[in-house]
Amino acid sequence: MTKIFIISHKKIIENFKPPFIPFYVGKAADDNSEFNDRTGDSIHDKNPYYSELTAQYWIWRNLLIKEDPNENIGFCHYRRYFSFDSPTQEISGIQKINHMEKINTLLSGEYDVILAKQELFPVKRHWFSLSMRFNKLILPWSYLNLREQFELNHEKIDLELAVSLLPKDHQIGFIKHLNSNKLSPYNMYIAKPTILINYFNILFPWLFTFEKKIALEGKTAYQARLPGFIAERFASYYFNEFHNPALVNISLIK
Repeated sequence: MTKIFIISHKKIIENFKPPFIPFYVGKAADDNSEFNDRTGDSIHDKNPYYSELTAQYWIWRNLLIKEDPNENIGFCHYRRYFSFDSPTQEISGIQKINHMEKINTLLSGEYDVILAKQELFPVKRHWFSLSMRFNKLILPWSYLNLREQFELNHEKIDLELAVSLLPKDHQIGFIKHLNSNKLSPYNMYIAKPTILINYFNILFPWLFTFEKKIALEGKTAYQARLPGFIAERFASYYFNEFHNPALVNISLIK
């Protein structure tokens, strides 16, 4: 069996079939829907800060321990889906993919996690301002590392604080990852319950400690989602460092 939770902050009108299961968060959370971040052990009120992670927290606290250890559990978004080797911009294209077969084939072999294919961050038009900001020459065809890319859109001090609060045995590895330029984005992954439990056991206590040290309420709606943005980078580090991930295409549905 495989379950892929579609995390959404708005009503999903498409008629999805297994392995897809809608999971509603934030304002779209409905007590009458089977899966939402408003029931059970939840952090529903943190959705403006944690985004899709409020659904993942709920799965961690309310579902994973009950699941068959051989089942595959995964997460996608209402607009982003694992499409493997079949890129598409249409929901109909996603539904034509035999996800059960693709996932079972990958996770029954050498791989133990499925992640988004790694992205590089080109400098593009930012190269001149970055060369001034970092006091070094960055040519237009160079790539940003993950730390530099984060600092384009967020405060450097926030990332430094988050890193300082990580368990010591992850700090060096995470810093090394931030100094690289490849990211498996979107907080999307598919794995066995035990693998996800081990990850969430590290992720959420760390993010809760970080949240207590920073005034998220005083930030803009975009900047307040820092826990989600930082988790995205940590997931890329963690699963690539401690597991053997299959890196597959993600399709954005327009």
